[in-house]
Amino acid sequence: MADNTETASGTGVKVATDKVTYSGDADQNVQLVRFVQVTGAEGSRTVVDVPVGTGVEATALRVTLATDSTGLVSVDDNGASITVDAPVGTPAFVRLSDGAAAITTLPVSLATPGVGTGSLGKQEGEAHTNGNTGVLLLGVRNTSHTAFTGVAQGEYAPINVDAEGCVVVVGNVAHDAPDADPPMKIGHKAVNLGATPTAVAAADRTDWLATRAGVPFVLGGHPNIQSSEYFTSGAITDDNILPAIAAGSAYVITGIMVTCSNANVTSPSVRIGFGTANVPSQGATNADAVAKVILSHPGIAPGSGVVKGNGSGIVGIGASDEELRLTCSTPTTSLCIVVDWFSIAI
Repeated sequence: MADNTETASGTGVKVATDKVTYSGDADQNVQLVRFVQVTGAEGSRTVVDVPVGTGVEATALRVTLATDSTGLVSVDDNGASITVDAPVGTPAFVRLSDGAAAITTLPVSLATPGVGTGSLGKQEGEAHTNGNTGVLLLGVRNTSHTAFTGVAQGEYAPINVDAEGCVVVVGNVAHDAPDADPPMKIGHKAVNLGATPTAVAAADRTDWLATRAGVPFVLGGHPNIQSSEYFTSGAITDDNILPAIAAGSAYVITGIMVTCSNANVTSPSVRIGFGTANVPSQGATNADAVAKVILSHPGIAPGSGVVKGNGSGIVGIGASDEELRLTCSTPTTSLCIVVDWFSIAI
């Protein structure tokens, strides 16, 4: 193309030459070329300049990086911040490099000790105010209390632990009157007599209630107390009173009652105790006590009975696979046994 020659009409773009001086060389004629965008049909095309270095994104010169490129691309924030677009809920992946390889572990330096003037933030091997060395201590700050021993207001005190690493908590601040002693306390929620406690969902924490005088309300027993009845009109030997129990579980008895019909003409003897097959045998006269016997009576008169426990406390615990068994003589008419119990894994 000859110098100073205009392009075809309608394009609106001229190609010209100009003189440019290079360092150490004579003047050279250099052809100036601009980047343009050509649109429109043949014979009526429109040419628009594509800005290089300036302009808005919609008309700027686009550059596509090859997927196999090994070159470096410089990104300049122009004194502002750089943002990376990513789909919603899919954060952009960012890797840090030391110039040679990706950084997988960030170093942490304790070159400057931590906060406070007490025992916190000391470096490895550096002495602490409590005499320890070589560890980093955690602590709490005394922001307002003036009764702390050895820790001035505004300084930090180390959190102490026992030999097993459990945090040691000491109640060393006196309480208000009438109880001015300093031990650590476990509190109850005081309620009026006749108050109805607020129910909570299963597995939630709840208040431990007490009277306004501080006497706790306690409901004895077990959340799943069972009550079972056994009936007989004849003599029984080593029979299981309760449902069969598997190995690894045990019966806990909280109450037992034996009553005889008023129509009986005899007074049956009764022995009830734990065993895998038998009721523990009765000992000899004046012999040592026999273990695992829950209730024993030499002869229950007609129309009477015997009771042990009221369901709120434990009166007997069996071993694994031991069942509650009965041996009795003939009651003539009837003998009833009612047992309050629950089972546990052992």
